[in-house]
Amino acid sequence: MVKNAMSAGIPNCSQTGITVTVSLGIAGGDIGKGLGILSDVDESQRNRAIKIPVELVMVEDVPHFVC
Repeated sequence: MVKNAMSAGIPNCSQTGITVTVSLGIAGGDIGKGLGILSDVDESQRNRAIKIPVELVMVEDVPHFVC
């Protein structure tokens, strides 16, 4: 799942990936749009997102829970 997300496209943005998506969400995503949270990202939000440091860390040995 992570491998696919690392190259996923983002609406209104030429960059891809999890860290870019996280920083754009912080910079101004609209949570009221559900899965379309980044559908209206504009240039000012992209410029703010560039300045937000995001680090992706893989955690191993996470317990498996069954719902």
